Amino acid sequence: MKIYHLLLLLTLCSNFKINAQENTFDSKVQKMLELNGTKSAFETSLDQTIALEKEEEQEGISSGFYESLKKEMKENGYNELLVELIPIYKKHYTELEIDKMIGFLESKVGQKMVQKGPIIMEESMAVGTKVGEQIAYKVNSKFKNIEESKFDLKLNEDCSRFQLGKFESNYKTKNSNGELVETKTIIVRKGDIQSERSNGDGEETELRITWISDCRYELMKIKADGTNDTTQKMEFNIYEMEGNSYKYIANVIGTNFFHEGEIIKIE
Repeated sequence: MKIYHLLLLLTLCSNFKINAQENTFDSKVQKMLELNGTKSAFETSLDQTIALEKEEEQEGISSGFYESLKKEMKENGYNELLVELIPIYKKHYTELEIDKMIGFLESKVGQKMVQKGPIIMEESMAVGTKVGEQIAYKVNSKFKNIEESKFDLKLNEDCSRFQLGKFESNYKTKNSNGELVETKTIIVRKGDIQSERSNGDGEETELRITWISDCRYELMKIKADGTNDTTQKMEFNIYEMEGNSYKYIANVIGTNFFHEGEIIKIE
């Protein structure tokens, strides 16, 4: 935080003070917020923020400035927060409900809840993270099982008509701005060569296509010297056909990455 930001905060805080005795309901809300740990949490957060700023102490700023700033913001910053918080609580709770909250928070059980709350929250977040990871793993496993079942499926069809000819593939990818854009790729298969050109940009890519079976094939990029680039090897399985189009699922060999798409024969 720049020094002028700190000075701005100090100026704002000095302009807001609240006299809780002016309104009984307001004073009760203020008391409840102190009992439930809101004031303590504010001061702890402020101490941590000032400590971080002090670690990155800028030239010409004395340690005394930070202590003075902390004192001033503790005195006035919390009052500024109350100005915003009290109307919210008054909107959602009656004065009688606030009285009952105060009664509970002043009890031994209420105080224990306040004291143990942050500890329980920290432990709960750790458990939540662990359970979330377990759930994500299970969900991903189910998707993986679906993908693997499609990849292992042996289609009892004649796919030979897709081994040669001209094809079109449309799919959506994210650009550098994170926006989904449609990419159109024209594919030409002649012998064991597959050439691809996307969006008519003139840049053609050549790949070696090897048909493992009627409905399964491998693709490898061809290097400039005419040899196969085995580091970019993908295996495709046609798992569904309709008319002049087919759906496939592809796997980057040696990885768990799967990709699905559809290709249409146009010539």
